[in-house]
Amino acid sequence: MKKTSIEISDDMLALDDLLADGDIDWDDPQVQAIICEFATENEEAFTIKVDNSAALISEWLNRAAMRKSEAKRMSALAQTDENNANSLKEHLKFIFEKLGRDRVETPRFRVSVTNNGGRIPVIVKVPAEELPLDCVNAKVTVNSDAIRKKLEAGETVRGCEFGERDTSLRIK
Repeated sequence: MKKTSIEISDDMLALDDLLADGDIDWDDPQVQAIICEFATENEEAFTIKVDNSAALISEWLNRAAMRKSEAKRMSALAQTDENNANSLKEHLKFIFEKLGRDRVETPRFRVSVTNNGGRIPVIVKVPAEELPLDCVNAKVTVNSDAIRKKLEAGETVRGCEFGERDTSLRIK
């Protein structure tokens, strides 16, 4: 039965604990042979597991990149189709309005020019700064770069401190 990477790492930690225990007769050739065989088998199995895992990670990342690229390509094609449809709709609307028509029945469609529903649009003709405060939205965001500069300069920023960098697994 093949061991999982967790089982292999548990075995390696158990060997490490055994070696750190100190109750081992290091001169006994049988003890040396058992420890050597145990360590060699687990190291080889662990290396194989890590290699296979790295290959699978690499394959998934490559597949994800390919799928993102294909999605980007398909999205661009969809946007082109949408732009073409909107342009043709605007052209058809222009012709309807020029001819004074508001409806045409075809064998497959009923095409008409109608007023849009919903709320009446608001047109703002001045910059936001010139509007009353109750008519503008203001969004406050954290400026991490400014906080970092102050902390690096030794200043105190209430509620802020440097954190620890996280770790990551790199496969080359």
